Amino acid sequence: MFAQKKAKIDYRKLDQETFELLNTIRTNPKSFVPVIEKALATTQEKYKDGMRVAIDYLNSATARPALEWSDKLEGACKYHTLDIGPKGKDGHNSTDGKTFLQRNAMFGVSASWSGEILIYGGGVTAESNMVNTMCSPSHRDGAMDAGAKYIGSYSGKHR
Repeated sequence: MFAQKKAKIDYRKLDQETFELLNTIRTNPKSFVPVIEKALATTQEKYKDGMRVAIDYLNSATARPALEWSDKLEGACKYHTLDIGPKGKDGHNSTDGKTFLQRNAMFGVSASWSGEILIYGGGVTAESNMVNTMCSPSHRDGAMDAGAKYIGSYSGKHR
């Protein structure tokens, strides 16, 4: 028997697709409801309540402006991804103790509010990432925040 080779993930493509899908959800929240409904059918029972809450939220959400791409935020995301990913760590602080806002400042981001999407690990798609984002109240609130204007993303391997 031959071992199957894992498909190589194009992380830059994943970043672009995630950025575009988030903007689709922000500008037309109801458009993502069928995706969560489809996922609901194959999800463990313990996650279904959160998915139903996300569906209700998206059905009643006000459209938001699309986010603009920020190379500076992408730099902060890259720093964090390359720091924690190879070490198998997770969380909002870097292994050197830097917070999200401190990393942003290192890359010249001075906004009081900003968002980053960090995707690390194999088999992740923009769609599955946005299902997880929309089903987590704090992540959903951040992604849909009316005051948000910019986003950056940098995906990579996670041990």
